[in-house]
Amino acid sequence: MNRQPPFYAVALLLALAGGAAAWPFLDGPARTAVAWAALLGLAVQLALHALLGPWRRSAAKFVKAVALAFAVRAGAIVAAIVFVIVPDRAAPAPFLVALAVVLVATSLAEAVLESRAPHAGRPAEA
Repeated sequence: MNRQPPFYAVALLLALAGGAAAWPFLDGPARTAVAWAALLGLAVQLALHALLGPWRRSAAKFVKAVALAFAVRAGAIVAAIVFVIVPDRAAPAPFLVALAVVLVATSLAEAVLESRAPHAGRPAEA
């Protein structure tokens, strides 16, 4: 049986590993910004994975799921700029870089895990 780790555990490990790798190179405000970006990125990715999971099993809904997920991620970035960066609640560069890294890394991990899932080789439903 081909067991693979659940996406939630992989996403959490990616965020923690990325933060731990960057931590020694960051000062206080940048560390806070990276921590908040990781939390926001994880919240967005885990919610999308849970809500859009059933859509990935259907060929007709797959493109809609991808488009909706893209729109939600873009909306999260815009919301982060408006509510975190503009009011100067976090260091802008570390926050945006960390948010982008978390979103991209977890998206790639999700794609890899989904492609290796047992249902990946079956024909999609209409």
